Amino acid sequence: MAGPMGHGPHAGNQKAKDFKGTLVRLSKYLKPYRVGLVVVAIAAITSVIFSIISNTSIGIYQEIKAKNQVPIQVCFCLQGT
Repeated sequence: MAGPMGHGPHAGNQKAKDFKGTLVRLSKYLKPYRVGLVVVAIAAITSVIFSIISNTSIGIYQEIKAKNQVPIQVCFCLQGT
């Protein structure tokens, strides 16, 4: 007898019967949202790129500062950011 959560993980493996048809239906459903989805994807990729660049530049700056090779003017300019 199955509980309130169904049969659980022992229900057996179910394969998609019409994978291509499902993708076609999904693409038709998402067609009005295509521009928004592309904008969100580009924003996410850009965010990851800027995150990597900023972390790398902070690491380089800290290495240079640890060696006391940064002029005082540059230290004061970078501390405000």
